[in-house]
Amino acid sequence: GGGGGGGSGSEHGSRGRRVARFRFRRKSAASGSAFLAQEEEDAPVFRASFSSAQRCAALQGEALEDVAILCSPAADGSASRCEALALHDHGRRLSGCPLSPPPAAAAAPSAEGSGFSAPLAQSWLQHATSDVDSAEKPGWIVLDANCARGSGSGAEALRRGCVSVGTTSGRIAQLQHSSASDKILPVEAFTAVGRQEGSAAAASVLEAMRSVNSQRVGYLHSQREAVHILHTTKAMRGDVVAESVALSSGGKIGAFCVGGGYLYVLGEGPSPSMWRLPLAAAA
Repeated sequence: GGGGGGGSGSEHGSRGRRVARFRFRRKSAASGSAFLAQEEEDAPVFRASFSSAQRCAALQGEALEDVAILCSPAADGSASRCEALALHDHGRRLSGCPLSPPPAAAAAPSAEGSGFSAPLAQSWLQHATSDVDSAEKPGWIVLDANCARGSGSGAEALRRGCVSVGTTSGRIAQLQHSSASDKILPVEAFTAVGRQEGSAAAASVLEAMRSVNSQRVGYLHSQREAVHILHTTKAMRGDVVAESVALSSGGKIGAFCVGGGYLYVLGEGPSPSMWRLPLAAAA
């Protein structure tokens, strides 16, 4: 498979809005991975526009652990309405914050697009077993975009079982909201990241975890040498062997994400390159 490295072509601000243009150049980043598609032939120019979203009361004064974006097409065919799912309060709370105000025609706030905030149960997390180990805590939102498509809101995605969290101990827990306790509870949890004795991963710390698709999750260790892709169904059966995507340059990876059928990998440094890797349709 392949992707491209590139940088911002131009950037400017106007009325609180920033626009960046960038191109992904053809440049192999990985090969022989079953979850990657063939390298793209062209290198189109992309344009990203950044602007301030409406304020979210649940996040005022809060430090964020992780954020995921959920977008659903509007029923009237207008632009998609998006909501940010935020893990905050040191992993103890999950909130949904609309990124745009509701339509002017709406007479009153509705459940869809109005946002939510609820505490995340902590009793299922593992405690520190020694002075060296640290207690397990939720660190990342693992959102199954295929499952959540058409849900309309983060609250509905939770009800569908499309939202999970990844923990600092390498576990993934599927979440659901309990109306009885008004808490977000784990439905099931399993170990996704294996820590084999003597391996480099065993001595490292998890830095990021992201959903790739309904069957795979990606994670990044503190060595930042590769994005590791794990098949979650196999992991639930105890098979935690993962495939890896490393940069052909051998450089460190700063971050990664998945969207629109692509894996995006960002390098490190003051002017990092970005790679876009097409995912195989059957991955």
